[in-house]
Amino acid sequence: MRVPFLNLKRLNLSYRSHFEAKFKDVLESGAFLLGKNVLDFERNFARYCETEYCSTVGSGLDAIEFILRGYDIGVGDDVLVSSHTFIATWLSIVNVGAKPVPIEPRPGEFNLDPAQLESKINENTKAILVAHMYGEPCEIEKIVLIARRHKIKLIEDAAQAHGAIYKGKKVGSIGDASAFSFYPGKNLGALGDGGAVTSNDEKLIRRVELLRNYGSVKKYVHESLGRNSRMDEIQASFLIEKLHDLDEKNSKRIELAKFYLESIKNKHIHLPDTQNHDKQVWHLFVVRTSQRDQLKRYLADCGIDTIIHYPIPIHKQAPFIEQYKDYKLPVTEEIAETALSIPMDPLLSSNEAEHVVNAMNSWEPNDDHKNP
Repeated sequence: MRVPFLNLKRLNLSYRSHFEAKFKDVLESGAFLLGKNVLDFERNFARYCETEYCSTVGSGLDAIEFILRGYDIGVGDDVLVSSHTFIATWLSIVNVGAKPVPIEPRPGEFNLDPAQLESKINENTKAILVAHMYGEPCEIEKIVLIARRHKIKLIEDAAQAHGAIYKGKKVGSIGDASAFSFYPGKNLGALGDGGAVTSNDEKLIRRVELLRNYGSVKKYVHESLGRNSRMDEIQASFLIEKLHDLDEKNSKRIELAKFYLESIKNKHIHLPDTQNHDKQVWHLFVVRTSQRDQLKRYLADCGIDTIIHYPIPIHKQAPFIEQYKDYKLPVTEEIAETALSIPMDPLLSSNEAEHVVNAMNSWEPNDDHKNP
């Protein structure tokens, strides 16, 4: 049996008739950018995230960058940021001329540790940028208090956490502003790229609307320096359709994660810690083992697709390695060496899930072939 990591073809074909109808409507309308579908999706997604406003953009990277630019964060400013995240989180900071200041997770966890924040705040610190990794909300309540105490902005990178809830509050509604990605593999994924900013700050949203469209809201009148980062009508129409059953798909992810947590019993494999959140949406299910590469090969032999997410920490990537050569980030580096993502697909069958569990439980590592 072959078990895919995430079968996007199967997932999206389940919407085929709806997508075809949406495509026909857009084609016949003759409106392809910043039209009715974009406005409808922005209203619906803001409502879903329990915020006043939403502005769509071209990608999750642009969403974070436009928030930073909207708050006039740039050259000479520091932004405290999750050390374990996708590189886009850091790139957005560098792209506006600011400096990423990495904050590690606690050992055994993936999200930024709030206890490390205050020691890194100085007169140059303008924001905290937290990434809700793998669909698990950060301890955002503690981080909000720190940001308020120091009068700095709190920005959520919610690219992996569509629909997650922390103590009754939707991820994407807790910080000053939040960035989402609709990359195809996300819990709410388009059939192309896309992103959005959610916020209760109307002034920020209006700034984002300028930045995404050449610095203009009125044709040929340019109020600021912007660029082309617009969601098209077709992607917006598809996202409207998929938003209808996002909670249902998330529930299936939660059920699969529960099955994994209850059924995988292998002393050599560390399962993800589950915090006491209202709702973790399991964008990824990430296990850890010192023989990660060996486990990956074994599962491949069993027909099970896996992915090593972020095998090289950001501070060791070519654009950052010189600047951060003296940084010691042992927790982040340990995650990069030991983490493995196993299949997390809302349409995974019970037989497929059982095959994954049986393979995980039958694996015995060879201690002579540990990861480097």
